[in-house]
Amino acid sequence: MAPDQIPLPLMWTAIGLDVLSLGMLAWVLFRWRRRVAQGFSLGRNVGCCPLALREWLLLVFLMLLGFSQLFLIQGLLQGRGWLNGNREKAVFVIFSQAVLYLLFLFLLHALLRLRNISWKDAFGLHAADATKALWAGGAGLIATWVPLEILSWSSLRAFEYLKWPSPPQPILQLFLKVEEPWVLAGLCFVAIIGAPLIEEILFRGLVYSWLKMKCGFLPALAGSSALFAAFHCHAPSALPLFGLAVALALLYEWKGNLAACVIMHAGFNALSLTLFLLFERGFR
Repeated sequence: MAPDQIPLPLMWTAIGLDVLSLGMLAWVLFRWRRRVAQGFSLGRNVGCCPLALREWLLLVFLMLLGFSQLFLIQGLLQGRGWLNGNREKAVFVIFSQAVLYLLFLFLLHALLRLRNISWKDAFGLHAADATKALWAGGAGLIATWVPLEILSWSSLRAFEYLKWPSPPQPILQLFLKVEEPWVLAGLCFVAIIGAPLIEEILFRGLVYSWLKMKCGFLPALAGSSALFAAFHCHAPSALPLFGLAVALALLYEWKGNLAACVIMHAGFNALSLTLFLLFERGFR
């Protein structure tokens, strides 16, 4: 959409969000400097990964087994012509993602119980810090919005310069193709609630913590962020996703509460999805 096609209220809203983001970023950096002066040190504020290596391997194996079964089911359904429509594809995405999310949570809960570790102790999910986590997640989202916008814009310009295709992520394409409200609600649940929860537990709570325990802070930060970007299998979004993962890991170090990361991630997905739909569907 050309700039002269954007409604004036939306343009001023976007400018206001950018100004607010820069202001919040300055405030966060000021607070971070104060924390450092008080003895805060990156790489020392989040505990060890709650799973041992053999439990890690078991979790990965079982998740891959579940994914392969769903992949086979998808192939069978496509072979029978039951996934030809966009609505059917969206419903299968919702169903398969829900199954994988529940399987992951069930397996992780079982492994934590075997080690006699609570979710609160594993990921810093203490009720007393709920308000602080909500505030930290919101502040982190606003503060990183402009930097992530710059990374996204840079990635898209690079793909245009190289004449590489840069289609939206597959789930965003489904949002453009389905009309049924209940299907859109299911896709929103996957994108805004399910994915942030599972991905934060996996990449910050487990992968980042485990890599930091084995390799140190900087390799863990870079490695977990690269894995997070690669996990989405969408090259045009790799750079901003890497930046988002770095910001989320730093937030986890700052607050020591995974709930703050989930809130920030969910807010990012919700805001990105809203803007995408406004520009792609709302003003055509």
